[in-house]
Amino acid sequence: GGGHVMILAGATARIQGVEFVHMGQTGQLGRYPVHWHMAGDVPGQFIRNSSIWRSGNRCVTVHGADRLEVTGNTCYDHLGHGYFLEDGAETGNLFVDNVGILGRRPEGAARLLPSDERPATFWVTNPNNHLEGNVAAGSQGIGFWYALPEEPTGPSAGQPDRPRRTPLGVFRDNVAHSNQRGGLFVDHGPRPDGETETTSYRPRQVPTDPNSEVVPAVFENLVAYKNAPRAVWLRGHAHRLTGAILADNAIGATFASSESFIEDAFVTAETSNDVSRRGLYRGFEFYDGRVGARRVTFHGFSGAGAIPWSALGYNRRNAFSVHTGNVAEDLEFIDSNVVYLEPPQADKDGDKAAVFLDALGMVAGTAGHWVVANTPLLTTPECDARPAWNASVCPGPYSRLILRASSDFAPIDVVRDDAAEERFVGIGNNPDRASMSLVANRAYAIQTAASAGDMQLNLRDGRPGEWIEVQINLGAAPSRIVRDYWEGNPMNAAGSLAEVRAGDGSVYWYDAANGRLHLKLVVQPDRDWAHLRLVP
Repeated sequence: GGGHVMILAGATARIQGVEFVHMGQTGQLGRYPVHWHMAGDVPGQFIRNSSIWRSGNRCVTVHGADRLEVTGNTCYDHLGHGYFLEDGAETGNLFVDNVGILGRRPEGAARLLPSDERPATFWVTNPNNHLEGNVAAGSQGIGFWYALPEEPTGPSAGQPDRPRRTPLGVFRDNVAHSNQRGGLFVDHGPRPDGETETTSYRPRQVPTDPNSEVVPAVFENLVAYKNAPRAVWLRGHAHRLTGAILADNAIGATFASSESFIEDAFVTAETSNDVSRRGLYRGFEFYDGRVGARRVTFHGFSGAGAIPWSALGYNRRNAFSVHTGNVAEDLEFIDSNVVYLEPPQADKDGDKAAVFLDALGMVAGTAGHWVVANTPLLTTPECDARPAWNASVCPGPYSRLILRASSDFAPIDVVRDDAAEERFVGIGNNPDRASMSLVANRAYAIQTAASAGDMQLNLRDGRPGEWIEVQINLGAAPSRIVRDYWEGNPMNAAGSLAEVRAGDGSVYWYDAANGRLHLKLVVQPDRDWAHLRLVP
């Protein structure tokens, strides 16, 4: 193996204009070309304008060190993650105008962490760092990976940092291109054992207090091109991708998030430099939610492969719940198929719930209408079919109904008052929960496959005064029904179905002859939800 440089607590290193060749010891923990190790607060220390190439083990490792300057360096042809913040307690470090090229996937014993299977040019375990003007290119994994642990790991375990709730420092003017597993990826943070897990980044003003004020994370002016499978994937809450330029990526951006938006951006399918030509291009994918695109120009999504290219779409083969307020707002389309929604798959309930709001009418021509998947339960005679989009444009309004129970009850069949019908298999194929997008102010009959036990019905994404009438099969009347989480005020039984229909959502009727419970969920003033709990 090669040599290595390690700077410990109490030492001082100022490195400038140095070439490191064949450094780093493959498969050896802690043996990296340049490595600040548990050095603490190191203002004034730096590595500048240096090159590290043909590295056997990472490039620049910042481990338990704060306020280090890493500027103007080149990291080329390295095994595993390149610029590497190790434990999640490293904060205030400056990464400016660095280049990382050709991160290679270590095999077998050479792989220090399971995540090195997707080597990141920049592996960032704490958001409170400054990344500006960097280039991440040609990795066999990811360009910029915000891999946030719940708490610091390794020798930094026990420190008070909470990376998954820490406000973002600076992410500005960075470039990610030609990476095999994504350009910017905010998800899959490490566990203490080194394996990664699905991670929701939800920045708060006080990271140790999950109920403190939300601090939006703004990823500014990213240029990302020729990345597979997508340029940007974000998971969490209150994210902004602003001023981005995305080109030649199979998918521009997907947010598995809430209150997260791509804004003031330009997204193009292909440039004239088309050496990485792909079979499918999609500009922005709706998912989870509420997410959306605002003030974005989409260009060149006019081709077709197995399915048509499109500026807008939904995350493919989606089994999960989606927000009916996902939104497209103030968009421009140049030489582009605006939308394509794939035919829903029978075992993917999210496909069957795919809707988004055309807030200003720049997608479909009518402000305040929804673009919806072609499924019986989403469409009505008032909709305008758009065959080229495999979708319809509908007046709505749409709300989301989520069912959860103490025992398995799916699959369920849902029938609207005009006989439109759909089957749902469960959120993420879990039979103890189900979610669907429904036209509000209509009645629905729900037939479960099994008795549900203690069940909750949660109407979401609504507007005050909207309602949904539900009848559901139950072998016996509930012992009580709790409305809007107020245990002290259980609902009263009505004398008839007509009383439920004419009411304000405060009564129910149990049809003992047919074993059907009739309910009305009504969104109250200053809310966008209504909730009922059926206690056996």
